[in-house]
Amino acid sequence: MRKFRALFFLVFLSFQSQPLKSPPSTNVEDFQQAAFFFEEIFKEGRSRELWPASYHVYFEKVEKYCSENCSREQKLLSQFYLLSYYDNQLDSEKVVQIGERLLREIDFIELEASVYTSVALSKAYERLGMFRKQLEIMPLVIELDQKFDNLIRPLGYTYYHDLAMIYYQLQDYEEARRYFTLQSEELLRKGNDFRVASMFNNIALTYERQGDTLKAMEFYRKSIEILEKDHRASESDPLPYRKHFYNVVQSNLASLNMENMSSPEVKEIFLAEIKSSKEIKEPRITRQSYINLSQLYLFDGNVDSLQKYLGLAKKWEESYPDAKDRADISSLLGKMYYLKGDKENGYLAFAKAEKLKDSLQQVITSRLLVEATAEFDYDQISKTLSTKTKELEENRKAVTLQWIVMGVLAVLLTIIGIQFFKANKDKKKISKQRQMLKKNLKEKELLLQETHHRVKNNLQMISGLLEMKQHKVMSADGMEVLQESQEYLTSMALIHHMLYDVEGSGKVNAAPYLQKLIDHIARSNGREDVKFNFNIEPLEISTERLSPLGLLVNELVVNSFKHARDPDLNIMISLERKSNSYHFRYKDSGTAVASRVAHESHEGMGITLIKLFVEEMESVPQFEDTAGFGIEFTFKD
Repeated sequence: MRKFRALFFLVFLSFQSQPLKSPPSTNVEDFQQAAFFFEEIFKEGRSRELWPASYHVYFEKVEKYCSENCSREQKLLSQFYLLSYYDNQLDSEKVVQIGERLLREIDFIELEASVYTSVALSKAYERLGMFRKQLEIMPLVIELDQKFDNLIRPLGYTYYHDLAMIYYQLQDYEEARRYFTLQSEELLRKGNDFRVASMFNNIALTYERQGDTLKAMEFYRKSIEILEKDHRASESDPLPYRKHFYNVVQSNLASLNMENMSSPEVKEIFLAEIKSSKEIKEPRITRQSYINLSQLYLFDGNVDSLQKYLGLAKKWEESYPDAKDRADISSLLGKMYYLKGDKENGYLAFAKAEKLKDSLQQVITSRLLVEATAEFDYDQISKTLSTKTKELEENRKAVTLQWIVMGVLAVLLTIIGIQFFKANKDKKKISKQRQMLKKNLKEKELLLQETHHRVKNNLQMISGLLEMKQHKVMSADGMEVLQESQEYLTSMALIHHMLYDVEGSGKVNAAPYLQKLIDHIARSNGREDVKFNFNIEPLEISTERLSPLGLLVNELVVNSFKHARDPDLNIMISLERKSNSYHFRYKDSGTAVASRVAHESHEGMGITLIKLFVEEMESVPQFEDTAGFGIEFTFKD
């Protein structure tokens, strides 16, 4: 087992550029062959290279073979080998699936492999954004590491930094700062000044997120003072990285203190950060530096330079996508357009930025909801059951030892009776907890339905108020705006009405929804004479896609009523599944599209809205150039 430990520790070594070997024959004969091959991977320092697909095939066959032919310990280790492959490939969902199952096994907790499994599971939670689950597993990571003589962290090293980063991701900046401070104190005792500077930078970031600019600048300056004194490179912190980190801290300080510094001085700092971030390949920092430069030129009112660096920031964001930075770039674009006097494009850019921010908030809300569901509670119950099983096993051994020592059969029978009673009591308690869990799930479903019902009622109430206001509007344009707003509200209200009638799946049948919507539009516009040809499959589509699709259909139908110029107007609407996507097509019998869709720089608000709705579904519209107005696009759900 000591040999196994030494080999496994290599999983945390740096990348080695050695040629990868093929695994042994896939005709697996025994577990020892698989264990030997797995150890060879780590001996050659290839644990963090990207493993080829042949490794996956091999470890899957080993796991299948061991499920029928190996000992209990070998079965668990064969599953761990497969988990290691998925961890190497950064397949977080597979790591979670196998890791959670392994860590519930009492026998596996007794193996050193459990330490690396707990770490892999923690990293998988981090990649998936499940930070509360990561926080939950950290006590087990620390416990297992200490149990096996600090396999992951050297003796005396703390997990304060790991905990601080989790709280930082959870936006609990007070708690994050407390752990960053504890980590800096430990590093001061060890004399690692560079790492202390890193902790001071992190502390400054927590103050900056809370809006305490003065405190943030204080710790940025402390970090810079240390970095300017300590120029020593180390194996873990090479000189290029140390120089880059110095540039990063300087940039953080300059972005807060921009108004008290000259523009050339700030520009020089940001350009230095861009250069070093490219050298050590940190695209996220490069992108943020271009955004910082854009903000600098916005502050100076230099539109040409602002446009230049915004273009570079957008290019880096497209190569390395980040929703938050995309929203910041769109917001800066809006300000640039307003500086140039282009209010229309400025409005569109600001609208896009707000949509991106709303999408980010929805992702955060959904993630928190997932972590608060019954699966989380069920995991807690399973862990409790596992603990109780382990306690029963330990008590059984204690009873056996007492029987051997004392030789009193009556005492043994009494203890067994007590343990049986305790086990039965625990079983009833767990059964009661499961019943409560089912009750809580039912209450959550009812609450979700009630929410949809109230949203639907509120939308209908607003629609009614708009209808009442129509009598007070004198201009035709004002009347048209109120009517269009009322139809948008109806489109969204229909979705919530249908969600109220289903079992909380979050999806709606597109066929009846679109047909009801179009019937309402035709009636409200007095166009029951229009012939509609529907080819809409009964597809279950999420509200995130169906909501903009409904608004799009509303805009298309109203535009056809206004501009088709055909007394015998025919409208065709098609929605079909094609492979893993959905294909939407709309066509009317009006005038040619060339006369209805102007040049891009002169297009009307209707076409602009149509493009925005399609863009919200992450697709691109294709307009037909034959007679009549036509549009089609493909989107995924």
